[in-house]
Order: sequence, then C-alpha cells, then structure tokens
Amino acid sequence: KVKVKVGTTVPALSFDRKSVTVSGTGEDSAAITAKANDAECPAPVRYEINADTKDKKVKAEAEKVVFEAEGWNITAGLDLNNLPKNASYKYKVTGYVENADGSETALKTASFTVKVSTPAAKLTLSKTSVSLNRDILEGYEIEPRVTEGYRITDAEIVPNTKAGEKLNVSYDGERNIITAKITDGTISKNSDKAYTYPVKVTAEIDKEGVTSQKVLEAKLSVKVISGDRKLSTKASGSIDLAVREKGITYTITGGSGFNYGAEMLEGKAVSLVGTYKDGEATKPISNLFEAGEVEYNEKGQPVVTVKAKADADFKNSTTYKYQLVTEIEGIGEVVSSTMSVKTKQSSLKLNASGDLTIYHKHEEGRITVTVTGPAGAAIAENGIQINTAKTSSVLNNAVEFKDAADNGDGTWTIDYEVTRASLLKNGKSYKLVLSVTPEGNATNKAPQTLNVTLKVKR
Repeated sequence: KVKVKVGTTVPALSFDRKSVTVSGTGEDSAAITAKANDAECPAPVRYEINADTKDKKVKAEAEKVVFEAEGWNITAGLDLNNLPKNASYKYKVTGYVENADGSETALKTASFTVKVSTPAAKLTLSKTSVSLNRDILEGYEIEPRVTEGYRITDAEIVPNTKAGEKLNVSYDGERNIITAKITDGTISKNSDKAYTYPVKVTAEIDKEGVTSQKVLEAKLSVKVISGDRKLSTKASGSIDLAVREKGITYTITGGSGFNYGAEMLEGKAVSLVGTYKDGEATKPISNLFEAGEVEYNEKGQPVVTVKAKADADFKNSTTYKYQLVTEIEGIGEVVSSTMSVKTKQSSLKLNASGDLTIYHKHEEGRITVTVTGPAGAAIAENGIQINTAKTSSVLNNAVEFKDAADNGDGTWTIDYEVTRASLLKNGKSYKLVLSVTPEGNATNKAPQTLNVTLKVKR
C-alpha cells in the first residue's frame, strides 16, 4: 500500500498498446497491460472504464464490450448474445490505487481503443447454377459454405413444384453436401428453363458454451440440358518441328454439357482424335501428335501439352486438325472443339570455329560447328554434309574433308587434311559450304546452308 501526500505528483496510467481488435467469430477477447510512470506505484485495485463519446447510440454499442481487470491486466471481450456493431470504440480508463489508510487515489486517466470486427454471417454455394445433362442422368454436388467462425447445424432445401419429382435436390448433413440430380429422364430438354431452389441453413457460433444462431439463405439454380460434353480451352505455344519438346499447352478453362470442375481432370490421360492425308491415304492424327496427362499450372488450372512426335514425318507450314479427348468418371467422354495447328520450323543458329586459317607449316586442321539456338534444337544424325557443288573447286581439289562427327554436346567436328598445298594461294580465302539438316526436319524443307570461310596464310 502507498500513501499519497498532498502536493505529490499523482502517477499517470499508460498501456502497452493503444488499440486492440476483438471479433465474435475469431479472437473474442484481447489483453491489455497497464503500467504507471512511477516504479513504486502499486497495481490498481479497480478501474473505471467509460466510453469516450457523447453520441448516445455509439455509447450504447460501446458499452456492449465487456471488460475484466485485475492488477495491471485488463481484458476486452464480447458477449456473443449481445454483440456490438463493428466499429472502433474509444475508452477513458482510470485506475485507483489503495492508500495506507484505506482510501483510494485515482491515477491520471489514459485512453485506449477497442476495434470490434465480427464478419457478417453469410451463406455461399460452391456453385450457384448447375446444368444436369439428361443424356447421362448425372448428379452434381454443391457445398454450402458459411463465414469462417460459423458452422452449419442444419439445412433445408425448398422444393420446386414446377420440377416436381423429376429433379431431386437434397442435403446430406454428415458430408455437408447438396446433391442435385435428375430422377426422371423424360424431363424437358428445354435448356432455357432453370428451376430455382431456395437453400436455408442454420449457422451458429459456439464458444465456451455460448451459442449464437442465424438463419441464412441462398438460391440454387438447376437447369436441364442435353447434348455433347465439351471442354473449352486456351492455347499457348506452337508446334516447332526443330524443337519438338515444347509443343502447345492447352489450359482447360471450363466445360459445357456437364458440370465442369477442374478437380475432375486430375491425372486424366488425354488422347487426340482426327485424321490427316498422307498422299492418298487417310491416317490417324495420333501418328503425328501426342498428348500427356492433365497437370496443374502455378495458378491451379488444369493444363495438357500436345507435342509433335519425335519420329513423325511432318510438312512445314501445314495445317493439321485434332480434338482433345478424355474420360471423366460418371460423365463419360468429353472432347474439345477442333483445333487447327499450323507447323513451323525454326532455323538453327550455327557457328563455325576452330582451324579456319590454313598454314602450310601444318597440313591438318579441325573445324567445330556449334548449334547456338534455338534452345533444344539439334542437328540430325549424319546431318552435316560437305556441299561440294557449292564449295570452292580449289578447296575440293586441295583439301580432303573427313565426315562430320557428332560430339554429343551440341558440337560437331570436321577434320581436314591439306593434300595439294600448291593449289592454295597465299592470302586468299576460299568458301567451304556445309549442308546442315536439323533434327526433326520437315519432309518439304531443304537442309540449311552454312558458309565457312577458310583463309590461306604462309
């Protein structure tokens, strides 16, 4: 106990933070630590905490915040049965310390703010509109969801009298799932007709034995359709015959004729349907292209990549057509629209280095040819040949060029030997022409030409 003498400065109260936040669904209480600016000041024995406002309505809401205090510790909390409106409420706080004679001294008043932030109870459906395909009599599951902090204790689906018993929309409380399905295949095909089912749920907050309930409502629209099940896609990339590992990536953006969900495609194998002309023969497009399994990109969207087969013969600048096809459990085969794909072939970027100067003091040399681009491109097996028709006739007669050798690292080497040095003139340059065939070269595209200049120097 402390004795406060006349003329002594009264200690001032302060807090470890100026504001706290409480929520009816999250943290419904928050602790504040008080202190005095005098180290010898004892802890208050009681506090007066009053709303700092002259507005009667605001004050009435602020007084719904519940405070508990002991010593230097104050806790702001909420009563779930009497929640204040979401707002920031300012309070004046006075702490009283007990004197030696049993009287009390009020410490200098301080203030803090309590922010009340309770999310409004809201019901949403994982899908508000579903289409049931009468050709497959599929069912569809919808998940009702309420604001975090609440839980669904009951749900009611209001029947649609116009749909009658041909449609069934029901709720499974154990799984918290609404199921919509066709019970009679004779229901109208009219795809413009949608049946509305009001969904009413009871949601509650239950904390420390105190329960607060709310009845929430949303609407589910059910439409009956018939016809093919199709996937909608968005394409990126191209079919480059020189870089067949890349291909075209199709992002599956949705579906029609069934209730599409991205999760239903996980791990699904995708095949290709279509044909192409090979001379007079009609052949399946799968001879040329291949598709893998559905994967998911960084955005969580399902994607599948179509590539040109490594060993397939293609024509350059030629359009091929195909559809993506996959099988979904409970729905059957789904297809994309017809894709038109035009092939292209990038030119190899080539560089020649090594012994490009012929000295008479040595009669052997090596030329290195390197593929510098595009990434992933390569030269075909036996893909470098000496084009003697375009190579300088002097080189043809004076130098013997060996067959090009693939080093396996993107480089090729051509060894040569000067056999008739007398034919080569000092200071003169001669042109060696190489015909280079890219790996995957189109059947209607000629090999590339690489000109290599060899200079004679004595």
